[in-house]
Amino acid sequence: MSDAITERPEVTAQRRQSRIIYAILAGLMAIFLLFELKLPFLVGPQARGLYEAVEKVPAQKPILLVLNWAPGTYGENYPQTEALIQHFFLARKPFAIFGIDPVGPSLGQEIAARQAERLGRTYGVDWVNIGYRPLQLPMILGMTRDLPGTLKRDAQGTELATLPLMRGVHSARDLGMIIDVTPSATLDIWIQYFHGAVGTPVGYAPTAVMAPEAYPYLQSKQIVGMLAGIKGAAEYAALLQQRPDASLAWKYPPMRAMNAVSIAHVLIVVLIVLGNYQYFTRHRRREEQA
Repeated sequence: MSDAITERPEVTAQRRQSRIIYAILAGLMAIFLLFELKLPFLVGPQARGLYEAVEKVPAQKPILLVLNWAPGTYGENYPQTEALIQHFFLARKPFAIFGIDPVGPSLGQEIAARQAERLGRTYGVDWVNIGYRPLQLPMILGMTRDLPGTLKRDAQGTELATLPLMRGVHSARDLGMIIDVTPSATLDIWIQYFHGAVGTPVGYAPTAVMAPEAYPYLQSKQIVGMLAGIKGAAEYAALLQQRPDASLAWKYPPMRAMNAVSIAHVLIVVLIVLGNYQYFTRHRRREEQA
């Protein structure tokens, strides 16, 4: 007698159906990622609020771009960072990269250097990379009172006070905005010690799973806007495409990624409808046969 267990026909059919569904899903996502196929797309008030807040930042006040992400959240935080840096350069808003995670500023350096070369922006004048500092309360409090004296040098070892971008920046009051790009719960730091203490506007660009925790801050106006995951990055990219200088804007992969995610959601809804239809049809047939 054979030890092999014969698989039931219905189990075989289910496995075949699963493979077909996965193949359709993979095929649709590949098509929307590789080709410029556009789906209806609306920009939410969260992304628009952040975009408009950046536009209103005075030219003499640099933006502190806090990058606390690593390759583990590359798919969401990288396009958010690139969209923001693109906007800063196009709108001529000086900014400083900073992080309490050692990897984030290095990734931001790569993005900023590439975009600066493409758009003809100058290090030390249009942007600077302060680099990584460990998260400590004295450091945070020092930044609110004497930012260049607390951070001292940029990632290259140059004294911050000697850089043209940092002239006139003495404390957090002299910053135009702080934008936190992160997968971690670091937003409270910037709200409590910067927005709450000295009134510095705060923006937020978290991964999608972290976004729901920020809505109370949006409603209370403690943050000016938010980019929620890849959707937020795609929304920001769409806003950049509406600028008068949109011809200089890079065509963002987040738009394609969002289209791929959207078509995957449409497929899931269609499959749910078909599955329920199949279930109720079979149930009715059984009742009729009984």
